[in-house]
Amino acid sequence: MRATRALFERFRAGYVEKGPDECWLWTGGTYAGGYGKVAGAGAHIVSWRLEYGRWPRPGQYVCHGCNNKACVNPGHLYTASCSKNVQDAHRDGLCSRPPVRRGEENNKAKLTEEQVSWIRKQKGKQGLRETAAKFGVTKQCIWHIWHRKTWRHL
Repeated sequence: MRATRALFERFRAGYVEKGPDECWLWTGGTYAGGYGKVAGAGAHIVSWRLEYGRWPRPGQYVCHGCNNKACVNPGHLYTASCSKNVQDAHRDGLCSRPPVRRGEENNKAKLTEEQVSWIRKQKGKQGLRETAAKFGVTKQCIWHIWHRKTWRHL
C-alpha cells in the first residue's frame, strides 16, 4: 500500500487529533480486537507509515506505548519484535491468566477430595488397577494421585 494523498485523507478523517502527549483515538472502523482499520491495514500502522515515511522492517510490529489499541498518535507508537511486544504486554498486565481451579472446583474433576484422601490411604494396600476400576478412572490417574503429581493442594 502506497502512502497516497487519498490514504492520508481517509486516515485524517478517522481520528481526532489532541495534544502531543494525549491519545488520538481512532473513530473509524475497527477490527474485532479493537484496533482501528483503514484501507485494509491497522490504523496505528498507517499512522506510523505516514509519520516516518516507511513501513516497519520485516519482523517488526508497531506497538502502543500507551497500551490503548484505539490510539493512532505516532508519538505513542514504537516498533518491536514479536517477543518484545509479548514481554511488554506481560509487564503491563495485559496478558492475565484465568484463575486456576483446583480439585473439585475444576469442572473436569472426576473425583472428590474425600475420594482422593481415601485413594492416598490405600497406596500399598490396594493395586492401581483395582483402585482405578473402583472410581472409574485410569491407572495413571491413581498413580499421579499417589505420587502427588495431581491434587497436590490436599
